[in-house]
Amino acid sequence: MKEKEITHYNRLCAELLGWEKCDTVYRTVEYYNSAKVVGNFTHPAHMKFHSDWNWLIPVVQKITKEFPEYDDTPHIESILDTLLTLNIEDIWKTVIEFIEFYNKNKKL
Repeated sequence: MKEKEITHYNRLCAELLGWEKCDTVYRTVEYYNSAKVVGNFTHPAHMKFHSDWNWLIPVVQKITKEFPEYDDTPHIESILDTLLTLNIEDIWKTVIEFIEFYNKNKKL
């Protein structure tokens, strides 16, 4: 896969997770005891959703827990089935397929 595609897909993952965007970079945002805690800014070209479990698993968790209206789509089933392979690239690709599907079909 080309670097430009990886960067684009990593951006999709960051946006699904609700990371803050500033120009072309993103940062994590979390709340602890009502206090906002932000991470460092990262450009999508340097994100590792495609290669690091610590990056990808939160995306998988968000999809499987927070989108129950999509449970009966082939995309969710594909993510769960692909998890069994433990191949991060395959899982990442199925996650991207869901995000693209979700972005096209989400309710405004």
